[in-house]
Amino acid sequence: MTEEQRSGAGRKVHYAEAEPDRPGFFAVNHYLEAETAMKTALLIAYAILSLYAISDVLKSARDWATKVVLIAIILIPFVGAGLYLFAFRDKRSS
Repeated sequence: MTEEQRSGAGRKVHYAEAEPDRPGFFAVNHYLEAETAMKTALLIAYAILSLYAISDVLKSARDWATKVVLIAIILIPFVGAGLYLFAFRDKRSS
């Protein structure tokens, strides 16, 4: 075994192994994991609502110009799909 292999030089260090002696280091790491999980859950919910709203617009009996405007409203991040489903959805077909 060479000296370089014994010392670990050139070895990639994982983020969690970088400074384990620093107080609060692991708490910050777990916070970042929870934050990433929440962002992923919100992104999935946004995608599902947007797809549902867009399919509802395409199935409606509106003219194409109105459909294009409604789809543009739906594509506004995190607000558009909810706004469409709450305010602009065709209530007669439900």
